[in-house]
Amino acid sequence: MRERAKVEALEAALKAQPQADLGNFHHFDHGVYQRGGTIPAGTVATGAVHLSRGSLVLAKGTMAFYTDNGVEVHEAPWCTITEPLTKRVMYAVTDCVLIAILETEETTPEAVEARHTVPDYTALEYRTTEVIT
Repeated sequence: MRERAKVEALEAALKAQPQADLGNFHHFDHGVYQRGGTIPAGTVATGAVHLSRGSLVLAKGTMAFYTDNGVEVHEAPWCTITEPLTKRVMYAVTDCVLIAILETEETTPEAVEARHTVPDYTALEYRTTEVIT
């Protein structure tokens, strides 16, 4: 099964499960947006498909990420770059705090989401905007 199909199958299975409250928080400051959340230990999560480059910070805990290179486990403090078209699959080994950071002139979480992400690969196929670099 190709990687995309594996992620889509996982997301379909996850949607049938009880959803965790990640306690998301949002912060805007001088063209920078930060979105974070607390991810309880044992949680499997997938993110949106990112259309722009940004940073991802694991501020607390140990998180396993499914990547093109296999599973990578990282312990806070840890930071990486999110390239356009990235979609993350992750497992919280311990309670984690994860923060995504990107440059934007948007001023609401909804506007950032609409401009900088699509929820899944299917939505990406229908999106007619250019990828922001």
